[in-house]
Amino acid sequence: WTMLEIEKIWGIDTKADAYWLDGVTTTFWVDCRLAYDQQNNTGLRYLKWQATDIWNPDFYDLNLRDTFEARRRAYQYSMPNGMVYMISPWVGKYGCTMDLSMIPYDVQTCSWVMSAGWPDG
Repeated sequence: WTMLEIEKIWGIDTKADAYWLDGVTTTFWVDCRLAYDQQNNTGLRYLKWQATDIWNPDFYDLNLRDTFEARRRAYQYSMPNGMVYMISPWVGKYGCTMDLSMIPYDVQTCSWVMSAGWPDG
């Protein structure tokens, strides 16, 4: 399960038909290997992981034209039942042909496609 939150749209470039987005992707999945008995770990409500410590899905941004090198860091948490939450902030430049001739009453429709896959391809 994945949830996408767009925080900001900026840097609209009408000559290049592009815009920048800031957003956060939150993904949930169950990994039974990470389940633990909460009663034996007094007060331990969740475990925090580095992205390289546990399996996580790869996301492919099919409309991405450019990205910032200084991406914000992703966080991963697992719950006693093995539910994993991955919170991934991102910034990207995307393509979209825009007609701004009716500003400020224009309406734009831009497609944005993201795909998920296994780390092996």
